[in-house]
Amino acid sequence: MTGRARILALLLVLGWTPAAAGASQDPAEVVPTASTEASGARLPAPEPSMLRRSTHAQRVGRVLQGDATLADRQRRLVALKAELGLGGLEPAALALLHARQLGSPLERARAAVALAPGLPVAHASLASASLADGDLLGALRSGLGAAKALPGHFDSALWLEVTTLETLGRACLWAGLLFLCVLAAFELPRAAHDLGDLLLRVRRGDRERTEMPTFARAALLATLLLVPVLLGQGILGLCLGLFALAMARGGRSRRIAAVAAMGMVLAAVHPIAQRAERTLARAAFDPVASPAWAALQDLPSGQDRARLAHAAEEDASAALALALAEKREGRFEAADALLASHASRSDAPELLNNAANLRLALGDTEGAVRLYEQAAAGGDRPVVLFNLSQAYGQAIRLQQQDAALARAQAIDAGAVTRLIVNQGDRPDGVYDLPVEVGRLRA
Repeated sequence: MTGRARILALLLVLGWTPAAAGASQDPAEVVPTASTEASGARLPAPEPSMLRRSTHAQRVGRVLQGDATLADRQRRLVALKAELGLGGLEPAALALLHARQLGSPLERARAAVALAPGLPVAHASLASASLADGDLLGALRSGLGAAKALPGHFDSALWLEVTTLETLGRACLWAGLLFLCVLAAFELPRAAHDLGDLLLRVRRGDRERTEMPTFARAALLATLLLVPVLLGQGILGLCLGLFALAMARGGRSRRIAAVAAMGMVLAAVHPIAQRAERTLARAAFDPVASPAWAALQDLPSGQDRARLAHAAEEDASAALALALAEKREGRFEAADALLASHASRSDAPELLNNAANLRLALGDTEGAVRLYEQAAAGGDRPVVLFNLSQAYGQAIRLQQQDAALARAQAIDAGAVTRLIVNQGDRPDGVYDLPVEVGRLRA
């Protein structure tokens, strides 16, 4: 096979790779089927009350819209958060961050961290404000706090995954392109010369003489290499041209190196980039994940509650999130009904623990003890064992109460101390467990 034929064949074969990769992407893979199932018409429509703002959301709004000072707003909002057992009040924290009239950036950032300790942007704002104030050690601590909060925050963890994938994809793409450029540079002079000799030859007797200047040879080769780019393949097209040149003209070792470099480029184009796109698409179209996170960590909107109500019959995470929202509104029977069927067929500690809390609130101490014991059997968690000790105390099982509390202290004495200290802020004396980010995303 001649050099020109080898180049054209490689370009034709490799030119199909991006198109084939895109064609193999099934649209059904982008949007999970659970999304359509969860929002199907067979589930009951939400009650009109679901679409209204909750009482507690109105209380938060009144605090934010009042004339109080920043310190007073922070105190009232922190008290409300403790009363409701919330992990954070993220919208309120963001509102304080942007309310310049309330105080300095450092004061507002500290208030935001107090309201939403799991919000990475609050820690990042505090780090920035501390750095501007000259507190390098405080800025470092807050920066580490932001990094620590990233994996445990649903939206931030999603952003971190997509950003990591995109960075990795770009690194593979540019590294592969650079390596292909280096490999092709060794072959460019000879390839341009041979291509000119191949295309334009003038015979004079027994002698052969090529009539083509050097710049024309280089322009001809560059045009051939840029054919995939002109066909709309962009940077990938340039990689294909360089790869074809290295494969057509290089030796065995350079061909192996070219295959490795092209493998990095194709990895950036298909598996890495496609995974990032699917992650974003699933988060955008899934009707449960974001509303469930809002209900678990904050006060859900009426639209979030309606979506969770549609999915609660089949999705345990949706039922758990909506049950917590109902419990905060004082509707214990409705919350218990949401979790009852799931608790009977699930071994998730957070679901069993929260269902037990509802049983305890409704006066069914023995039912609560059974659920706490099932939750404790699924793993040693200080919160579950602490709640179990409280249920034993209400059931007048004092020895078992002491044993459960001792188990919790043996696992994490500091955590148990914090639970005891904060117990006075909770009307029922027990603690709910949120759904872990990994389980919610799964």
